[in-house]
Amino acid sequence: MKRLKAIPNSLYWRLALASLIWLPIALIVSGFALAEIFAHFASDFYRQSLKHDAEHIIEALEASTPDSLALSRLLPDSRYELRNSGRYWQINVAGLAPLRSPSLSGFELIEKAGDKIGAEGHFAKIDGPDGQTLLAFVQRVEIPASNRRGAVMIASDQRQLEGAVRSFRQALVASLCVLGLGLLIAVFMQIDIGLSPLRKLREAVEALKRGNPTSLNYVWPSELAPLAEDLKSVASRNRQLVDRARSEAQNLAHGLKTPLAVLMNHARENAPFSSVDAQIQLQAMQRYIERHLARVNAGASSLEFRDAVDARRAILRIVETQSQLFPNKSVRSKFFAETLRFPGSDDDLSDIVGNILENAFKWARKNIEIDVFNAPGSLVIHVADDGPGIPEHRVDEVLRRGVRFDDTIPGSGLGLSIADNMIKLYGGQLALDKSRLGGLLVKICLPHK
Repeated sequence: MKRLKAIPNSLYWRLALASLIWLPIALIVSGFALAEIFAHFASDFYRQSLKHDAEHIIEALEASTPDSLALSRLLPDSRYELRNSGRYWQINVAGLAPLRSPSLSGFELIEKAGDKIGAEGHFAKIDGPDGQTLLAFVQRVEIPASNRRGAVMIASDQRQLEGAVRSFRQALVASLCVLGLGLLIAVFMQIDIGLSPLRKLREAVEALKRGNPTSLNYVWPSELAPLAEDLKSVASRNRQLVDRARSEAQNLAHGLKTPLAVLMNHARENAPFSSVDAQIQLQAMQRYIERHLARVNAGASSLEFRDAVDARRAILRIVETQSQLFPNKSVRSKFFAETLRFPGSDDDLSDIVGNILENAFKWARKNIEIDVFNAPGSLVIHVADDGPGIPEHRVDEVLRRGVRFDDTIPGSGLGLSIADNMIKLYGGQLALDKSRLGGLLVKICLPHK
């Protein structure tokens, strides 16, 4: 019972039931149509053969004497010679004895009263020998030699026609049954093959839930390709959100580490510690917590951010802040468009550019250059410095969290990693290269959508 209830919810069985409904209907309708076409064709052929035999007899008819009739040649069909064979002919001429085919064995074909014989002849049903019902073709004939008029009758047993039609219908029913069985097998095979990509997609989703993101890397049919791409996007977004949440948790732990260490040292050493100093550390911890909670909440919707912020104003604000911390460094900023929009929140842009600029100010010897411009579909930011740069073989290494290029320089090794993670969250890219100033060139590409 449960299986029967589940059938309407099965795409496989819906298609199968639809085929089981229309296939018999199509075969039955086709069978009736073919049977009628054959019956019409057989009847027409049957009648034409009677007309042909009548013409043959008329051409062979001659008057042997003024008081008798004879045929100059016999019909080629041997059934006219066999008794009660179902094929008969008879010639009726006024004032003369009828001339009959040997197959009649003396039986007389009688037309029904009221039948008028035209010049072109007509068909009529008459009685035949041995209880047969005959279809007869009757045509008027004139015999110039004896100056007499008469009628030629060619008749055939209708059971021959009916038998031919019946045999065809039996063969047709058998053929349609075999055809229907073959089509039914073909339909189930077609449904099975047609639905196989859906089974593949289900397996891919199951593999995706087990943590295999490559399961959707398959050449999907055009009907399923958009769905597969959407699933890949959702999976990629979920991974990014999880990575960001993990990153934010690590950042929060890193930010709370220093205030907690200060408080623990004073508690462990029983050193004098004013309430003002404690409040400063606790306020720092509160700011860290509130800031990261806000970023996590914003990050959940950042990919669907409907508005965009003015990248020029946000970057100039960050540059001004960093310049106050590093007054001995020179910054040159160029904006190559009137409208430079970042497709996200102001806080996210501040985190991205702030971490990269902080890194540039920290490592630059004297000069820093910032170029901001629009590329097709993207906002591009280049940050270059004249510092020592990064060896090519260590580019991938420094983007990992906590990895520091030089332990002698203060820092946590999180700046570039944080920026890279946030850029990826927006579907962008971060690339490291050598700048024309001799140091590091950081290239940021953030798509508008």
